[in-house]
This record gives sequence, structure tokens and C-alpha cells, in this order.
Amino acid sequence: MNNEKGMTLIELLVAIVIAGIIVVPLVTLMVSTLTVSQSQGKETNIAYVAQEVMEKVVHQTPTLGIGQYCWSNMEGQCSGYTLLTNLYSNSAVHDEVVVIVRVTDYEGPFHEVTVKVLNETTVSNGSNEVARENEIELVTVVRTP
Repeated sequence: MNNEKGMTLIELLVAIVIAGIIVVPLVTLMVSTLTVSQSQGKETNIAYVAQEVMEKVVHQTPTLGIGQYCWSNMEGQCSGYTLLTNLYSNSAVHDEVVVIVRVTDYEGPFHEVTVKVLNETTVSNGSNEVARENEIELVTVVRTP
């Protein structure tokens, strides 16, 4: 019986444990990379929204006047603000966002325009969902006529 070739049960169990020790960290690394990638994609998306809104608001600043304005593709998020219309159609923004625009007096014939885009999202990290709030704020100064 000493000439039989094959693996014993102990050798097989040791091989499985070694494979597990190697595979588990790799799977954990892949899941965390996927989570970071999803999060960065959402941050990039709301940064794009903030830039687009800033460009549209800067062109509308003479007609907007001093005040706080809001636009959202979700219901009931803009109470207490003057609503901005025609910033985006609801189909243009895929994530749920709230855009707050603040126009204030600056020195002389200038206005300070602040655009803040908020987005609450959940990101999966493999075993559970993690709530995350993304916020982008852009500030510029615009000369008024």
C-alpha cells in the first residue's frame, strides 16, 4: 500500500486552508475597490452637476438678484428657498440631488455666487449598505451690470 499515489485527507485540508488564507484578502480587496469606485463615480457626477449649475447661474445672475435659491429632482427638498426653474430636466440628473444657490453682495458692482450640491446615497461594501452624503460647493464672484 505504500506505492499508492494520491492525497490524504490531512493534505487536502491543509491545501484548502492555505487557499482560503490567500483568497479571502483578495476578495476583501476587490470589494473595497468596488466600493471606492462607486463612491468616486457619484462624487464625479455631482461635481459635474455643480459645474453645470454654476455656469448657468453665472449667466442668470443679473436677473436672479440677491437671495437663496434651490432646485431638486426630489419632492419637498426646497422649502424655504426661492425655486430655480429650468436648471435641469429631471431626466438629465440620474442621482437624487439638491442644489442650493446663494447670491450675496460683494464689493462694488460684484456678487458672490455659491453653488452647493448635496447628494445622499448608499454604497454597498459587500455585506451591507453604507449611507454616505456627498457635498460639493463652488464659489465665484460675478460682475453685475
